[in-house]
Amino acid sequence: MYKMFVSVLICATMLLSNACYAMRGRPAKPEELISKTGYIRFAPKLEIQGIGINLDLPPQVIGSAWAVKDGNDYKIITAQHVGLAALQMPGVLEICSHEMECQELDIFAGAGPVAGATLYQDWIYWEVDELPQGLRPSRIGGRPKVGEPVCAVGSPLGRVNELTCGAITNHFEPMLYMDARVLPGNSGGPVFDKYGRVVGMVIAMDFPIESGMGPVSTSALVLEVDGIWL
Repeated sequence: MYKMFVSVLICATMLLSNACYAMRGRPAKPEELISKTGYIRFAPKLEIQGIGINLDLPPQVIGSAWAVKDGNDYKIITAQHVGLAALQMPGVLEICSHEMECQELDIFAGAGPVAGATLYQDWIYWEVDELPQGLRPSRIGGRPKVGEPVCAVGSPLGRVNELTCGAITNHFEPMLYMDARVLPGNSGGPVFDKYGRVVGMVIAMDFPIESGMGPVSTSALVLEVDGIWL
């Protein structure tokens, strides 16, 4: 009886393990990637000095974002030039999910260097207790190889939740090239591998001419996230 119980327990453990392995290996669906991608919008406030008039202008989408779980809290991550764009004037900065649920953010956020490459710091994050409804945290994947398929999700030109797919075309640590098409507004948005793990983030960065890595119009510049301290 005891041997039978042990055998059943071992079989059940193996089945559960295989099920979990299969779940990890299942390619992600587009709607899953969209649910892990948010967008940053900014509603400026126009203050007319001396007259006492304050005008709340309509919010504008200024970039894309994603999130990771950090203990009991979350980190919302985007490109630094997106997060700092709101410093020029007063207003309300928000992170929004694909369900159009939004949550206000502090304009001043934490930022840190990319491990081993202090010149590439175009990222910024906010620590929050909860995410807006509909935004799911992501897992971070390892370094993708050249030729591996990837998909970028973001809000190019203010259009929310657009997904484009391609492949990694080149690798210059800690930067990647991919041929998935992106436009202004994709900045700060995640780049997913086929299993829905974040392997990079779309950024804006000019390469030195002498490096021989001039930007190509059909390629996107991606910052690796495997080496980012979170």
